[in-house]
Amino acid sequence: MSVSNDSSFELISADSPDDWRRALENFAGTDVYHLPEYNKLMSQIDHGDPYLFSFKYRQYSAALPFLVRSLSDLPWDPGKLNDVISAYGYPGLIANGPANDSRFLSELKSALFNAFRQLGVVTGFIRHHPILTSPDIAAACGNYEHSGQTVAIKLSVDDDEQLRQMRKSHRYELRKSLKAGVQVYKNYDFSNLDTFIELYEATMKRVGARDYYYFSRDYYQELVARLKSNVVLLHAKLDDEIIASAFFFTSKPIIQYHLSATRIGFETLSPARVLVDHMRQWGSTAGFEWLHLGGGLGASEDALFRFKSGFSKERFPFTVSRYVVDEDRYAVLLQQREDWLSHHGRDYTSSGFFPGYRDLPAELKAS
Repeated sequence: MSVSNDSSFELISADSPDDWRRALENFAGTDVYHLPEYNKLMSQIDHGDPYLFSFKYRQYSAALPFLVRSLSDLPWDPGKLNDVISAYGYPGLIANGPANDSRFLSELKSALFNAFRQLGVVTGFIRHHPILTSPDIAAACGNYEHSGQTVAIKLSVDDDEQLRQMRKSHRYELRKSLKAGVQVYKNYDFSNLDTFIELYEATMKRVGARDYYYFSRDYYQELVARLKSNVVLLHAKLDDEIIASAFFFTSKPIIQYHLSATRIGFETLSPARVLVDHMRQWGSTAGFEWLHLGGGLGASEDALFRFKSGFSKERFPFTVSRYVVDEDRYAVLLQQREDWLSHHGRDYTSSGFFPGYRDLPAELKAS
């Protein structure tokens, strides 16, 4: 669809993966989170239709993958409306245009909001990519917020520099684990997928994770089937017993640390450190630029963040955009939420959750 004489956009469904992938060829670097197969997979969890917004302005391009969700799951009748979210991870806006070109930025924002309106979207919540998203370009599209930090290991520097970036205690724990006999192997055929699932679910139970962080066996099978060439499953073994496992995503120039788990009783051996360090070394020799470890739970600087930050001093911003595409309809939806809560005898103060019309007590959502 044309926005002006110089720009245009299209919405590409994940049901057209070849078109989606061709649109991504305009960019020097993308991540697994941008691929149609990944967004199609995550649509089964987040219950949305996956699209790629593909924008062109003269010789420049931009793209944003997202899931379109119907508002029909709200406990009142909102009408035929939708909202937009990012799939789990860091899909985010990518662009190869200049961040100081006001016309490019203006055309991009106009095209993005026109695309949302075409889809009947009221609001959008987008998680940007810490490494690949330009802060200036994302901010020009509106309501851009810094939510925390993520950690990455720079693989394009030599091994000595990478080790200097690592916390001293991490280096000590790695040496201790390797001396104790912890070894790493790559599960090329994913034959030990069930072992990973067992360890991961036990780990999530131990840390009290929300239901959202549990995945069905079908998820893992689909992950391997759809993205096999972009997925690495590593195991750490001690005396032939798998004591830790981790999934990594690979898409040059970036490796992403996806999910990991440690067998209960083996935490003091720090096998997860051994897995990350093994991937660091492999990624360096394979020509990747970054091993992105992510941040803490909910972007907080918690124990998970402290673990990741021990591998590197490199930090990237975790940023999000909260778009209100149709302010009038958003106001109506907020009023409908208020009326519905009042009818159920509940306080309708906001917790700050966005979008506000989805800010509902869990025990009342199904009523």
